[in-house]
Amino acid sequence: MNLKRGFLVFFVIMLMSPHLSLNANSSDRITNEGVDTTTNLTEGTKEHDTRIEPTLMLGQAETTAEQQTSEEPTTAEISKWQPLQTELAPFLNNNEQIVYTQAELKAALAIDNGITTIFFGADIQQLSGGIIVHVNKANIIIDGTNPITGERFTFRDVKSSNQGDTIRITQQPIQLTTIEMRNINLVGDNYYGPIMIVDAAKNITLRHKNIVYNGTQLAFNRYGTLEIEDAAISIGPGYQSQAQEIGEVKEVILRGTNTVSHYPRDGGFALFLETNPNLKVSLINSKTDVITSGMVFRDNGQAAHLFLSEGSEFKIVQDGNHGRAPIRLYKDASITMIDSRLEISRKLETGSSTPLLDGDVDAATSKLTATNSTIALYGNQPTSRALSTVKFIDLTNSRLDITQNKNTSDFILRTNKSVKLANSSQVNLLLVGDSTNTAQAGFYQRGPFTMEDSEFKMEVLGSIRNQILDLDSTDFRNSSMNMLTSGNINNIAPDKFILDTNSMRLDNTKIAVRQTQNAGNAVDATSFTMSNGSEVLIEANAFQGTSLLNLGSPLSIGSGGKIRVFSKTTTNPTANHLKVNGDVVVEDGGLLQVFSEGGAQTNLIQLIGLNRTFSANNPLSVILGGDAITSKLVFGINPIAFTVDAQQATMHTNSGAFTQHNALTQIPIYDFHKDGYTINTVFDGTIAANAGATSIINTNYEATDTLNPDGIFTFSTNTTKLVAYGYLDGLMNEFFVGAQIISGVSPPGSRVELTYYNGGNQYKVNPLVDSSGDFAISTLPLDNTPVAMYIAHNYLNYQTSQAPSIIPVLRFEHTPSLLDFGTQTIRNNTIINRNTGFMVEILDTRAANSNWQLGVRVQVALHSSKNTIDNAFIFKTKAGTTIQLDSIEKNVHTNIQGSMLTAIDYDATEGLLLAIDSGNIYSNEAYNGTIEWVLSDTP
Repeated sequence: MNLKRGFLVFFVIMLMSPHLSLNANSSDRITNEGVDTTTNLTEGTKEHDTRIEPTLMLGQAETTAEQQTSEEPTTAEISKWQPLQTELAPFLNNNEQIVYTQAELKAALAIDNGITTIFFGADIQQLSGGIIVHVNKANIIIDGTNPITGERFTFRDVKSSNQGDTIRITQQPIQLTTIEMRNINLVGDNYYGPIMIVDAAKNITLRHKNIVYNGTQLAFNRYGTLEIEDAAISIGPGYQSQAQEIGEVKEVILRGTNTVSHYPRDGGFALFLETNPNLKVSLINSKTDVITSGMVFRDNGQAAHLFLSEGSEFKIVQDGNHGRAPIRLYKDASITMIDSRLEISRKLETGSSTPLLDGDVDAATSKLTATNSTIALYGNQPTSRALSTVKFIDLTNSRLDITQNKNTSDFILRTNKSVKLANSSQVNLLLVGDSTNTAQAGFYQRGPFTMEDSEFKMEVLGSIRNQILDLDSTDFRNSSMNMLTSGNINNIAPDKFILDTNSMRLDNTKIAVRQTQNAGNAVDATSFTMSNGSEVLIEANAFQGTSLLNLGSPLSIGSGGKIRVFSKTTTNPTANHLKVNGDVVVEDGGLLQVFSEGGAQTNLIQLIGLNRTFSANNPLSVILGGDAITSKLVFGINPIAFTVDAQQATMHTNSGAFTQHNALTQIPIYDFHKDGYTINTVFDGTIAANAGATSIINTNYEATDTLNPDGIFTFSTNTTKLVAYGYLDGLMNEFFVGAQIISGVSPPGSRVELTYYNGGNQYKVNPLVDSSGDFAISTLPLDNTPVAMYIAHNYLNYQTSQAPSIIPVLRFEHTPSLLDFGTQTIRNNTIINRNTGFMVEILDTRAANSNWQLGVRVQVALHSSKNTIDNAFIFKTKAGTTIQLDSIEKNVHTNIQGSMLTAIDYDATEGLLLAIDSGNIYSNEAYNGTIEWVLSDTP
């Protein structure tokens, strides 16, 4: 096989002859089995287009409605009012009329004259006696804006508490079902509002659109519907009647953008008063902001329902301390949300004794149901009640955020019936202040608590008592629960836990309880099961309780299942880290890690009852860490069966910090590997509680004893601080000689060390593997030498090696592309050296006994447009031999069993040179020629 690569030699004779400036520009050509490849060496210039992206600045206009305190009627301020945008006909329709006085308004409404749309042409003051709407009227629109001028006007109530002084419907209309006021300013001095519907007239809709209302009560329609759209409403003192509700109604519909300032005469008044049971308030694509010193629903024991539709946002701020909840749900009252947001908070200077969302009264079946929605509750003052006490919570792809920013003496959230979280729902509880109750802090729950594909999180920043999550019956699938405490845990009680539940069923679910300082008891479950890779993680600092994980039933950890119990320091040396009423079994692929960094505990694991078994059946990892750990695996007067069937077992005299368990220098004092890694062989037989200093190692293990190299396997219970059992392996994907990346798979979070060779030199790299377990490690080009892999993880280790694969190839890796001979003085028979050296690089990955040789021949002689110079090319080898080049291939280098990658460097006086007689050269002529490299395999 011959490989060929040609290049062009080029130079120009200058007018200043006999001086010569010569440039040799080589083009790369490889010919192998009839395939020609030409390398173009022209460098291009890429132009960069610099663009400036426009920046869009968004602002937010604010609308304010201030509480009025003067006795004179005032009008709430509106920012950015937009007049009616309508192209007006030069005349009004027959059913339309512009009115300028109360008398004209009265005539338009009280007479059966066909007028159904009334425009204001001036401000109008209601007069005593009011206006009775004619029974034959069709649906009515009262528009406060002049259609001709676009000017907006005000309608003012008469100062009275008499319903006879209003616009009113006094009997059931024959055809009217809706009366609407729009584009108008309203000043309400009458208790019954601008328009009053008597109880005898039912199912009438009173609509207010694009209005500004300042007064005592907007609507009285106790058997009908109130619709509000794009309104600014201020209910407050300073008028003839005392301020109370927005309206006494049967149903309320809010649309558009609304702002409500509600300061009634006392906290017993609500936004809406339900005279009849089952008042319904609906937000239909509405953003409504409310600040109230009262409530949303009247505190009268009637069921009321709140509905938020797609795109709606309801923000409620309670300003005033009167012992009432902003929203209180009675009987079977409910809140239903779809693609919406509900936010409730308080603005108080003193503490509070009521929830923000109260559903725990009158034996209520109150229910919160949300789909694709968010509920946010903010407690900004000390409180003695939970922020939410709704009895049923049902969330689908929704989130409930509850934040208590001050101290509390109650749970943040209480539910007495059931909780259901599904489809990526979230519950986030945050306690910023301190808990002042001995047993109440976070979440109290009774009934079933189901969670599927969802997340529950509780975080405590202040100091707290040691019962935070008091749960009943939990069933979690494909979910997570995270508990974090940053403050001190005070008043530790032996029967109180951070997470306490009657029963816990975990299916592919992760539970984490982390206590950063002064930790108490962590998790207690009377009944506990886990499956499908579920995990329980407990971390405690300055543990001062009696048990970190207390299970009232046997513990079985299946494949993929994980339980980790860690403590950094322990202030109670008699505490258990893991206490189980039954057997502990770590099945094939399971993981159990119980670790005390402080190591001062009397016992690490306690099994309650007679004839208990601790067994590990080919586990992924079992780590037990603490001072004199071999004598403290279990505690009690009853012996247990302790069996381990594992690929590897290690013992360490210094456990260190568990976070450093992947250190490559953490060499065990004992390292037992099964001979051939044969499974189903028991390691350590049977030992009793508080085992002594001897241990039976059966013959199915290969062992290394770094303390006793003579092979006597003994250890001291006082110096052994960690034992680890488990299975560890990894693999390298196929790689080839000359490769610069080695990829493979190792346990997630493990340390991988690769030892490889490049150019005969040894190199090591040892990165950490990420959570995926896949790794890809960059190296220098690999020699044809095996690569060794060492893995350290969970105090276990694994070693293997793998030789690189070889693709038999013989090829040019590099030939020169530019030869520069510079400016020379030419005399007779001048040999012209180059200005710089060059290199030829050959890759040979064939068998070790394969050889090759490098040849050169002239493909095109040196020539110009006027003449050709034969025998101008010569080659000086590394041995110093000068070879005349012509069209016949000449061998210039032979390689015998050398390195796979061979680089031949030629300095300026070696390799390709020119031998030129000055008599053969023409001035001002360009000369060029082509030289071809030939690479041949040899026997």
